[in-house]
Amino acid sequence: MPSPVPLVSVLMPVYNAMPYLQEALDSILTQTWENFELIIIDDGSQDHSSDLMDTYALRDPRIRLFHREHYGLIPSLQYASNVSCGTYLARMDADDICDPDRLLTQIRILNSNPETSVVSCTAATIDENGYTTGILTPHWSDDMLLELAVSNTLIHGSILMRRSDFESVGGYQKAPEDYDLWIRLAKAGKAFALASRPDGAPLYFFRSHQQRYSLIARHSQSEAILRIQLPLLRQCTRTYWGMHPRRPLPTASHKQLGKLIEGWGRVGGAAVLCRRIRIVSNAIRWLLGLSAPYHLTTLDQDSRQQIASRLKTANDALIWSGISFPAALRLRSRQWRIAPWKAENWRDVALCIPGVDTVIRWIRDR
Repeated sequence: MPSPVPLVSVLMPVYNAMPYLQEALDSILTQTWENFELIIIDDGSQDHSSDLMDTYALRDPRIRLFHREHYGLIPSLQYASNVSCGTYLARMDADDICDPDRLLTQIRILNSNPETSVVSCTAATIDENGYTTGILTPHWSDDMLLELAVSNTLIHGSILMRRSDFESVGGYQKAPEDYDLWIRLAKAGKAFALASRPDGAPLYFFRSHQQRYSLIARHSQSEAILRIQLPLLRQCTRTYWGMHPRRPLPTASHKQLGKLIEGWGRVGGAAVLCRRIRIVSNAIRWLLGLSAPYHLTTLDQDSRQQIASRLKTANDALIWSGISFPAALRLRSRQWRIAPWKAENWRDVALCIPGVDTVIRWIRDR
């Protein structure tokens, strides 16, 4: 029998998740850690999800099911957290899968590390049929604000966190609800950790499919991320570099520089999608200033290569989003100047010139 006061509350909003819902529910209910409650918010589902959830709720007393009108993800998460009673809060998405040891592995970290507030876990991406398509690696360092200024690599559904810390920073508030929450926790000095199996196998499986919210609401997601990420990136840029892209502070390391470069690339890419031209121009200005060759004269070849790799990621974000040809060529050329010994940089310069990719394919196919 489950404990009357569960240690963990698993929060799971559900909206029209029928194709994957049974697999998600089974993966939570078969956890090796059994002292939990599963708070399911049926957010006005219009498929057969409600019937399946009713069946599971009758079968397992750990499930607390709430049927509501369709209010959206954030109101559902707010409601779920308010009605839950666990000391720890876990998230689970209705189209993902958990390894049976996920909760147990994360709980051990929180139990043995009272200074830790949030525990993510190793994860893999899977397709519609459940086949693994890649590995997701969250970025961690002693400065989580700088990591979050670059991007949000924490998978929301894989998280376990302390309720007390969650409530102390105000819980879920605005979209993107997870990114916004991590930033507030990091600003409050809360610690993050990563749980993994001894053999390195993933503990969480993130399903990518055409109906996933992050894909069907790409534009609004980009707007929300831009609103959250840009102020933090500006703050970190001032801290580690200064107010002007060509006048660095003497304390900025090449690793911090690389992270700032990647962050400005990702912000610029989101701004292109949202047609925020002024932000795009500012991002390109910072990328060219931060990667100016005369800043890098004292760095060894390995450090320059690391910065060139970060700049490639930044350039990809902008170019794939659709910046102009002159801007793309200028950024790719800067990437090449930092590490001209790397063949990939020569290729990237060539491929951003209109028509070159067609010529390369023609030569290759002859």
